[in-house]
Amino acid sequence: MTFIPDRNIEIRRSTDLPDNAEISSHLGVVVSLWSEMETRLAEVFGVIAGMDSVIAMKIFTAIENEGSRKAVFMKLAEERLPQNLKEELLDIFRAIKESSKSRNKVAHGIWGVSPQVNDAIFYTDVRDWLVWQSHVHSAESRGEAIEVMEALRRWPSALGFRKSDFYTMEQEILKLIERIKSFRKSLIGHRPISPT
Repeated sequence: MTFIPDRNIEIRRSTDLPDNAEISSHLGVVVSLWSEMETRLAEVFGVIAGMDSVIAMKIFTAIENEGSRKAVFMKLAEERLPQNLKEELLDIFRAIKESSKSRNKVAHGIWGVSPQVNDAIFYTDVRDWLVWQSHVHSAESRGEAIEVMEALRRWPSALGFRKSDFYTMEQEILKLIERIKSFRKSLIGHRPISPT
């Protein structure tokens, strides 16, 4: 389970992540699994739309906003799928939204390590990081060396992640992938409703 680190520990920038390579490698695993999940979703899109999966992927990835993707998907499903499959697809999108919270931290956070805690890496939100950086720069411009040193040692809103936290995220995404694959199989056996 993630944890809030002791405020006295030193956290170094993400350039030091190789020092904690075993844990840090999970950042890439989470991002990679998420990409696989989105690819599987694009395949489902192709099946519902009745188009080649490569073309479906091009269309699907051109829609960058998650809400817009869901809206296009659901509009297509509304026209082509029976109620039970539409409900299942909606439930899949709910699960994706819930899972995206932890994935977004991984993909869009600032990461670092601590020499005092070698079994974790530390996340901070990009927005908190920017506020913290402006505080550091302000102290530097005033020539407040002690304030700068103190600020540099304490990351804003740092949250510690251990290997087990990443494993939990990975398992969550793997379950989504399997669920989407299973949904795709159920679509293959279903003849889409033709628009009237």
